[in-house]
Amino acid sequence: MNYQRLTRISNRSIRTKLNDFLGTIHYDDIYRLPYNGNVQILSIQSRSNGRVQILTGNGLMKRNLVREAQRLQIYNRHLINLAMIYIWNIHSTSFQRGQFIDLANDANILNRNHVSRGDWINTPSTIDLISRITVPQISSNSNEQNFFNGTSFSDGNNFESLLSPDECFLERLSFP
Repeated sequence: MNYQRLTRISNRSIRTKLNDFLGTIHYDDIYRLPYNGNVQILSIQSRSNGRVQILTGNGLMKRNLVREAQRLQIYNRHLINLAMIYIWNIHSTSFQRGQFIDLANDANILNRNHVSRGDWINTPSTIDLISRITVPQISSNSNEQNFFNGTSFSDGNNFESLLSPDECFLERLSFP
C-alpha cells in the first residue's frame, strides 16, 4: 500500500517537473535545424569521431532539447526523455518533424555515399600518382628502403639487371 502511494507521489512529482520544464523551454531553439540546415556540415560532424553515426530526425531535435535542458540546468535524463516524447509527438507539427527527418535522411545519404566510395586512396588516379613518386625515401636499413622505394631491377648496366628478379637473387647467393 505504501509503495503505491509513494509511486503516485513520485509520478505526480515527475509530472510537475515535466510541466515546469515544458513551460520554460524556448521552443524556437528546439525547432532550429542543426547547422542552419546545412547537410554537408551535419554529415561531416556525424562522422567526425571515426564512426559514422546514423542520424534520425528525433535524434537531431533531441540534441537541441538536451542543450536547452543544460541551459536550464536540468540533468535528469528521464525527464528529458519524457519531454522529448511530448515535444516530438504532441507539440511539434508534422512539417517541423519532416524538416528534421529530411535533414537526417539527407545527411545519412551523404555519409553512405562517402563510405561506399571507399577510401579516396582506392581511386585509380590516386594510385597512379603514388606510383609516380620519384623522390627516394631515406631510411635507416635496406629493408625499409626497399619497402618505401620499391625494388629496382634495372639499375645496373650489366646482364643480371635484365634478368627476372628470381634469377638475379639466385645468382647473387653464394653457398659454402
